[in-house]
Order: sequence, then structure tokens, then C-alpha cells
Amino acid sequence: MDLDLFRSQLAQFDDRPENFFVLLSEDDQALRVSRFIAGGVPRVGAANAEELASLGVTVVDLSKVDDNRTLSHSKFAASPEIVRLIGRGLNRIDRFDESEATPQLEDALMALSVRILF
Repeated sequence: MDLDLFRSQLAQFDDRPENFFVLLSEDDQALRVSRFIAGGVPRVGAANAEELASLGVTVVDLSKVDDNRTLSHSKFAASPEIVRLIGRGLNRIDRFDESEATPQLEDALMALSVRILF
């Protein structure tokens, strides 16, 4: 998805869930090709992490996670830690509490080179 479309769709949420995560990687080769095909329009999954976080989403930057097998496009699936994190997030019934989540995210991802921006 292109970044401008993401911004406009995000703005249409009247009551955006607090646990809105965007996983990205600056070295994603599939998104690089997608951007080329789209005439150079930036893709959300390869956008600047700080810019995305400023939109009010939680950004998990996987740029430094090594995954050459999938052209860096499926880093989230190649990492058991990330899969568990996503599963925990999907299974939570209550609202996402950033004060609770930060230590949990850091603990779950300690072995990886992952940046998390709120």
C-alpha cells in the first residue's frame, strides 16, 4: 500500500484501535519493486519509522533483522519471536496498554535487532 493511501485511510478511523501495529523493513526487496512499479510512490512497509509513528501507530522496525531467504519481505514470519508477539497481540481482548507493552515487547524481542516506536 502506498504511504499516502495509508494516511488517508488511517484518518478515516473514528475510533482507531490502540493496538494498531505497522511492521516495516527498509531493506524489503519486494516493496522496492512495488515502489518502482508504482512510479516511485513510497510503500508503507518501507517507510520512515519515525514518520509512521507520528501518525499514531506502533511501529516495529525489522530493518536490522537478517532474512535473506525471503528478500527481506517476510521477516515477521521467519522469526518465532515476532510470530509469538503477533499472536499475543491478536489474542488480547482488553485494550493495549503501552506502559505494559514496552517491557513485554522488549523482553520478547531482546535477541533481535528490532526498534519499536510508539
